[in-house]
Amino acid sequence: MQAAAQNDAGLVAESLKGNGDAFGKIVARYQSMVCSLAYSATGSLSYSEDLAQETFVTAWKEQRRQRQLAREGAGR
Repeated sequence: MQAAAQNDAGLVAESLKGNGDAFGKIVARYQSMVCSLAYSATGSLSYSEDLAQETFVTAWKEQRRQRQLAREGAGR
């Protein structure tokens, strides 16, 4: 991956192209923050970890859905 992809915008752009490594870097970069926010809201460490994981799983699935929609739209 190019050096420019190391910033957030570059990682998101690569991730939107289906680059799982870029998405993994986003997760690594923000997992603690998302988990901390969830813990602040719930007071439960295990639930906050589950919420953080579900957040990133949902984000990955939504990216895939957006790519599919873009491909379908491009075919029109």
